[in-house]
Amino acid sequence: MSLPGYTAENSLYKTREYYQFASTQTEYLDGQGLVAPTQMTGGDLMGAFCFDTLGRDPFPVTVYVQGQLVQASPPMGGRTNFSLTQQSTVSPGGVKCVGFNVSGLQAGTWNVRARANTTGSAGPCPARVPGYIRLGVSGGQGPWCG
Repeated sequence: MSLPGYTAENSLYKTREYYQFASTQTEYLDGQGLVAPTQMTGGDLMGAFCFDTLGRDPFPVTVYVQGQLVQASPPMGGRTNFSLTQQSTVSPGGVKCVGFNVSGLQAGTWNVRARANTTGSAGPCPARVPGYIRLGVSGGQGPWCG
């Protein structure tokens, strides 16, 4: 199964509508393709940071994602915080999303923040590990969690 406008080589998604499409198919986007929920293991957090784009030429974007454990759930074990940098090249035109995947996390409730070198930040947003989160600053609505 593939999403219209999704390209695996740059981990970008065209609009939030494609996320809604994916969620109706009970599958999650991982920045490299689609993953069935049964393939998600404890300790993994998958997600995407979305933002508006302008211009005519592709440009590099660096997305910074940070997370902090708020409340642990059994089984115990795994990291209690993370920080990652995800780089991508974006072709302008509407909303773009850069996917990310963090492994080895303690199961439970997390606060997640993200920003790009070209945008403001979103968060803290609540997330469950294992799980999927999307957050962004797209659509003229300011920071959002979804």
